Amino acid sequence: MTYITNPLGLHDIFNLALTCRQFSYLITNDDICKTALETHASYSAELRVARSSKQYARVFRRLVKSRDAIVTATPYSVAVIACANDFIYCNGMLCYTLGPERLRVLDLHNSGSVEFVIDTVALLRSVPDENLGNNSYKFRPIHYAEGIVSCLYTPPKIEGRSRLLVLNLHERKLLTCHRLESHQKLFVRNTQNYLYYGTHSFVGDDGFKRWVLKHFSIRDQQWGSGHLDLEDIVGSDIGATVCFEIIDDHFYGLSSLSSFDVYETDWTSYYHGFRFPVGSSRPRDMQLTSKKKMWRRQHQEGPIDDRWSTLSLEKDPVGGKLMAVECRREYLVGDCSSTRTSYRTELTFCGSNDFDSDQSDYEDDGDEMEYPSGSTSAAAKTTPSRDPSTVHRGDDGSTIPAATFTHCFIRSYHQSCETFMDLINDPAASETM
Repeated sequence: MTYITNPLGLHDIFNLALTCRQFSYLITNDDICKTALETHASYSAELRVARSSKQYARVFRRLVKSRDAIVTATPYSVAVIACANDFIYCNGMLCYTLGPERLRVLDLHNSGSVEFVIDTVALLRSVPDENLGNNSYKFRPIHYAEGIVSCLYTPPKIEGRSRLLVLNLHERKLLTCHRLESHQKLFVRNTQNYLYYGTHSFVGDDGFKRWVLKHFSIRDQQWGSGHLDLEDIVGSDIGATVCFEIIDDHFYGLSSLSSFDVYETDWTSYYHGFRFPVGSSRPRDMQLTSKKKMWRRQHQEGPIDDRWSTLSLEKDPVGGKLMAVECRREYLVGDCSSTRTSYRTELTFCGSNDFDSDQSDYEDDGDEMEYPSGSTSAAAKTTPSRDPSTVHRGDDGSTIPAATFTHCFIRSYHQSCETFMDLINDPAASETM
């Protein structure tokens, strides 16, 4: 039966099992489900869970049901988990504070029923050689991964600078309390052994701010010397124009912008990115993306409503390729209304052989700026073609009900399900309830 189910997709196998009692074993047999997962979800988080638990059939059913719930927008349950002043939901964990005195962490992904509760007053007073937590302060979670939660402590101005606190939840241990030079647009990414944080605080010679990174060795309990200035990464809105992630022991950064100017004059837009091995912060270890292979769009395609733009780095659950996933609402030429579209572009990095040719691409950029906005330029005639499988058109002006930006609090795209999902405040529905 494995030979019959092998060419079928996950949902096809699941639906076939529901057709009659004789086929029900297709989703209860671990061997069949293991083969299906390794074929159609080779790089998914669910397969990693199945390999560790050996419950391939259970994970298979959960994966299909979860994707069906997302595609059909029919959650299995809706519940009020907690009231919070500040919260994050990161890597399956809900971290929140109702007041600055308590940090609470709940494993929602695994249906946890017991919270980790951290007394932040006692935590702050335990920091050696510091006098923290005696006056009013702000305390909020920033990031969670690998059992480690990072938080921002903001004291009154008279007490000095803010601190980044990093805690190991399972050991209930404070790993570091680091004084921050700036916490503007602070973000944190970490593995079990290394942690990086970045702020949008480095001012270049041109007066524009850039991102700056610092790293901490969790294993050695030591901060790295110096910092890494990301001078070529444009964009200040994480999740919209720039994103940072740690994937497969590499730190990645990606931007959809190429200029600090408000109005870009280049006809052609490219993604700009980098990566370096986790544990390093040396510029010579950094590898840049290949510009000519990271084409984004041609500006003659139409204007963009930047308010709706999202940008993320995700691994393709089937092929394992690292993809730049960008959603943007565009007023495409020939359309009478705006259309939201998801674009997926594989990350390609420069090698030693093509570095020189890629540098020549950067040097030729000036030629594209000479074309007037109303002409048919050479750049427009040589627009690369997109693979239709990497483009997903979403809602447009004809979609009912229409969602306005002010009522759309969360905008997301699920690559594994090829589904747009938004959280919308519908006043009419609220009045009916």
